[in-house]
Amino acid sequence: MDIETMKTVYTVSVTGSFSAAAEMIPCSQSSVSRRVKQAEDELGVAIFERHSNHEAITLTADGSRIIDSFVRMIKEYDRLFSTYGRKSVGPLAEGSLSMGIAGNTMITSIGMDSVYSDFIKLYPNVDFEFVRKTEDDVLVMLNLGKLDYGVFVRYIWNGTTPFIQYECNEDLHIENFARHDLMISVAENSPLAGRSSIRMKDLEGVSFLQSNDFNQMPSRRVPINHIVFFEACRMFGFTAKSRELEHQSRAWREQSVAAGLGVTHGALPPRMRTYTGIEYVAIEDAPIHAEFFLACRKGRNEKEFALVRQWLGSYFD
Repeated sequence: MDIETMKTVYTVSVTGSFSAAAEMIPCSQSSVSRRVKQAEDELGVAIFERHSNHEAITLTADGSRIIDSFVRMIKEYDRLFSTYGRKSVGPLAEGSLSMGIAGNTMITSIGMDSVYSDFIKLYPNVDFEFVRKTEDDVLVMLNLGKLDYGVFVRYIWNGTTPFIQYECNEDLHIENFARHDLMISVAENSPLAGRSSIRMKDLEGVSFLQSNDFNQMPSRRVPINHIVFFEACRMFGFTAKSRELEHQSRAWREQSVAAGLGVTHGALPPRMRTYTGIEYVAIEDAPIHAEFFLACRKGRNEKEFALVRQWLGSYFD
């Protein structure tokens, strides 16, 4: 059994379905099924219990023990590979580097293109891969060694020391690299536009644009950033009003903002305020702000990490 088969089985256990695992790896669903069957045949036990809807699966008791063993072997392989395998970019002179941006970082698609183009200008000999995924997917891909770095954001109550749940992952090294105050994006013809700043009470009755499945999301899937922001609104005596959109993409939300259908909240640095027809207005009394974090697997080149962190920090200024 090869390491890719082990990683495939682990990915299925994390995502909970063959199709989701195939999308994350990425490969065909038939390849995922074949690798899982190969592992089960070689070990002589069922790792997963298939349910009647053919999509949802759960680990068997044997499967749970096998996954624990696979995780240990994958970690050991990654440590060996990082020492003796492909050349690391080291001081970013050459080699390859991959980075995942968690979807809730508020970085627009255009902003991502700008980040990518700036990096390859600075380090033309580095093969740079830049992807946008959900926060859970970025964490899984980091653990699997499919990403070198992950970028995350958290809204933090002012005056508090943030606790970031990634700290509980003993395999990850994580550091803060930027901080930004809260703002909203509004249409240029909005009554809130043209101001240097607004106050929280100015947002009472304003529609905040959300994806069309937001109100039906189980609580565990609601981004913590939204929860913290809505709690902040309640501190000022009102409940945030939401408006559902037909599509879930960030580009669609920004186009809807420009059309005057509502507003969005975020903490974008100036270089990422990229959409035309939109103004970005600071909230002067917001009790929360955004902290941005860079994560990688422990044991990665320290000089490389410092350079990547420095580059991201300067980009987010």
